[in-house]
Amino acid sequence: MKHGFTYAALVALFAIALGACGSSGPDFVAMCNKECDKTAMCSNGTVTADQCKANADCAHFTMSACTNNNAIADCINACFPTDCTMYQTCLMMCPMCTM
Repeated sequence: MKHGFTYAALVALFAIALGACGSSGPDFVAMCNKECDKTAMCSNGTVTADQCKANADCAHFTMSACTNNNAIADCINACFPTDCTMYQTCLMMCPMCTM
């Protein structure tokens, strides 16, 4: 079954949610890696976790400027257990970085 989202859309959404933010608080590098593992699982073979991690640049996520780091992390973590059909919808409900 093909899901109604693309790998690129998920990576872009995740990067936008995290990209403007900074270093203390949740481990966003680990979260980025976990998001890419989920994206690969839900991509029906169109992308590997390694491709996602390279495109999202997971190794370099830093998040110091967001005043709502914990809210972002809590929301993203709540999305991980959802099935592939609901995953993108769940991520879209997560807050953006508030400076």
